Parts: sequence; structure tokens; C-alpha cells
Amino acid sequence: MFDHEPVSSVDPTATREDQLRNIREIYPPDREALGVVAIGIEMMDASSSGD
Repeated sequence: MFDHEPVSSVDPTATREDQLRNIREIYPPDREALGVVAIGIEMMDASSSGD
């Protein structure tokens, strides 16, 4: 993740090493091996809904 996203955008108060350690507490290697899902959300103007 940090190869593509600036560390400061995830937690501006922690170093890269601190953030990696915190993430690994939540997602240890066995869970990390399952992969990643990312979801993008975009706001749309209700008048452009195509109805």
C-alpha cells in the first residue's frame, strides 16, 4: 500500500515503520495472503442520474 499511497495520507502522525507495525497487528501474514479488496466511491449529482 505504501508503495502507491503516501504514508501521511493514511496516518500523518505515525512513521512508515509505525504504520506497518500497526497494520500487521490487524492483518498478520496469514490474513494478508488472502489478498486485498479496494472500493472507490464517487459522489454524483442527483440531476445526472440518467432517469
